[in-house]
Amino acid sequence: MTTPKVDHTEKRPNDPKEYNGVDLRKLKEKHREILRFLVASEFNYEATANKYDYHIKSIYRIANYEKSRAYLSWLSSGDREGQIASAQEVLARLTAVAREDTYDEHVTPSGSKVVKKVDNRDALKALELLGKSHGLFVEKQITQQETTIVVDIEGLDDDIEV
Repeated sequence: MTTPKVDHTEKRPNDPKEYNGVDLRKLKEKHREILRFLVASEFNYEATANKYDYHIKSIYRIANYEKSRAYLSWLSSGDREGQIASAQEVLARLTAVAREDTYDEHVTPSGSKVVKKVDNRDALKALELLGKSHGLFVEKQITQQETTIVVDIEGLDDDIEV
């Protein structure tokens, strides 16, 4: 009787089955979650240990497994098949919300779906974020002023020849 192979990628179908020759299907779901938080916290091991109620040495040990290192490498690389929106995509989405070109689908208590435009406050927030990304709301005022500094040292004559 053989035991079936364990495949822990069911909950995260976008995760690769293998990366850099390492089979990631056997990486535990809890470890995936810990490693994702570790990357999101910019490798803050102490915060990760506190969040998951582990000892910090355990987090270091988990992160040092071969499968974990491969998974961290995949998470850190830009090779994630478009899972992270680019800056252009973010700005395009914010622009669509600001122009009120997008619609939200809401479900009423009776179960029917209602499609309505984005709220005005969401459009205003999108405009604010777009303005910040373009540097429109700069609080510092840059002033340019020409000043002339005259250095007069006493005891030196202009008539001295060198």
